[in-house]
Amino acid sequence: MDPYRQERDALSRLDRQGKRKLLDLIAAYKEVFLGSAAGRLVLNDVLARCRVFSTTFTGNSQTFFLEGGRAIGLQILEMLEVGKFEDLQTLLNPEEDNHG
Repeated sequence: MDPYRQERDALSRLDRQGKRKLLDLIAAYKEVFLGSAAGRLVLNDVLARCRVFSTTFTGNSQTFFLEGGRAIGLQILEMLEVGKFEDLQTLLNPEEDNHG
């Protein structure tokens, strides 16, 4: 299943101005989170706090709350257009400042 299909379908329905706004927003996400080592450090912290790379299942209703946070982290990754494991490795190494 393609995790980005819904977003691509939504993008195809946007008019030219809507597409431009979305592309500008994606560029802003990349500048903020990938433009410096500090941005990647913050990104790493946000993804950890959102539990993107760990389980959110608790066996009770707290699972729904944790999944909400995880969805935010996944949305950030989507806006950064992360689609491969290699991309994640780059994001999770904030000490390497080769993006800006």
